Amino acid sequence: KAGAYAWIAQNLVLVMSVAIRDYYYIAKHGLAYKRMGVLFFLLMVLIGLLTVFIKIAYKRTNYYLLRMNAWAGIVVLVLATTIHWDELIAGYNLKRRNEIRLDVPFLLSLSDKTIPLLDQNIELLKDWEATWQHRRLSFLNSRQEFSWLSWNYSDAYTEQYLRARENDSKPKTR
Repeated sequence: KAGAYAWIAQNLVLVMSVAIRDYYYIAKHGLAYKRMGVLFFLLMVLIGLLTVFIKIAYKRTNYYLLRMNAWAGIVVLVLATTIHWDELIAGYNLKRRNEIRLDVPFLLSLSDKTIPLLDQNIELLKDWEATWQHRRLSFLNSRQEFSWLSWNYSDAYTEQYLRARENDSKPKTR
């Protein structure tokens, strides 16, 4: 038992070490998919270490270990689907634009859900104006080809936002 507990403690130290390095990397370079993936991996490792500790301390079966880790994985993955990751990434990186170097091509590669957020920070995309205008027009043109079967809230919101911005930028005539 003592050896198993020492192994769990050693792995906790490793988890903390990786978490700290990932934190500093995010603080210096901003959020990205794989940096967040590391955090999810570390969460699953922590859950696994906890279940191994419970298995050893309370003399549980291997089936218990498999069942609890599987349920934990399912719960983490289901909860992860409730977050708009692209908007979170773009928002985080844009808020910290004075602390990190913005990776504009990466921001422009994020999903269409980020278009309104990026458009509100258009001054940061001045070197990428042609690419940005092409992306906006491409999104609006692609929406013309869809039927109501393709409707979803985030695309509808983005389209409404862009149409309103288009109307605001047109000259007013009487």
